[in-house]
Amino acid sequence: MKHIKLFIIPLIFVVAGCNPQHYTDGEQNAFDGRYSPSLPITGMVHEIYEVGEFGTTDRTVNDVWTWNRDRQLVTVHYGNGYYDGIQSPIYDTYHYNSNGRIDSIVYHSDTEAQRTFKFHYGNGLLQRITYPFGQENQIRSTEFRYSDGSRYPYAIVLVQPVADWLRDIYHTDTLVQCWTLQWNDGNLVRATADSMAHYCTGITQIDYQYDNHYNPLQGQFTSNSIFENRFIDNPTYLSRNNMIQSTVYSSNPTTINLAYQYCSNDGYPLSLTYTIHTLIYSTIDITTTFQYGEPFMDE
Repeated sequence: MKHIKLFIIPLIFVVAGCNPQHYTDGEQNAFDGRYSPSLPITGMVHEIYEVGEFGTTDRTVNDVWTWNRDRQLVTVHYGNGYYDGIQSPIYDTYHYNSNGRIDSIVYHSDTEAQRTFKFHYGNGLLQRITYPFGQENQIRSTEFRYSDGSRYPYAIVLVQPVADWLRDIYHTDTLVQCWTLQWNDGNLVRATADSMAHYCTGITQIDYQYDNHYNPLQGQFTSNSIFENRFIDNPTYLSRNNMIQSTVYSSNPTTINLAYQYCSNDGYPLSLTYTIHTLIYSTIDITTTFQYGEPFMDE
């Protein structure tokens, strides 16, 4: 899948038209499986400026969001159809069950196979997401585990069948990585790796900090975040507020800071800017725009 892989934190925006009558109180829970904010996002404009050994590049990437009359997200078209040097339409479609919860997300691309991410629920909460992977269509699974009475999982478990040629390396036919989670007021504040997760990622722990403004992306799962197991390094769509810092503890600890501007009348994010230092000695500055409105599909 060719979503923009440089977006470690793929959510930075400038808002077009804040309106106080659309204010949302932030009580939405991503694990309810419903993403229906009172102020829908119509698009994102990502301004990307990179400086490195091979010169300077400057580009703009646009994402377009479409909703139905029930204020449910229907499609997200990514990046003008241009990713990683390949010109191809790339988009996600969202499908819902009779209870209004996300039933599946389908990834579409002209250059890659269509892939369906299936959502499974129990006791009113998201229990796991499954999808086919590899030439043999093995099933990957992301599991969410809860304590009695909790609306937020105490752990996320990534279950991945291992290809035959890799089994001698991992000494198993199935990788099971477990991340223990700590929450505070609806925000994920710490994820701690078990031994297998540490072995696979080199990370022992990640800490997160947040602002006190409503996060309009809470509950907005994407095919790319599921496929690339971004639940831990970028939990933006899981938490109530907007993440302003993440610190990754590994052999080379790193911290990413995110700077927001907000709409003065309702506190929604207006802009977010951050910097990435890559492994090829380049620096990428990213600023994205949040565009809000009422972009309904024709029915």
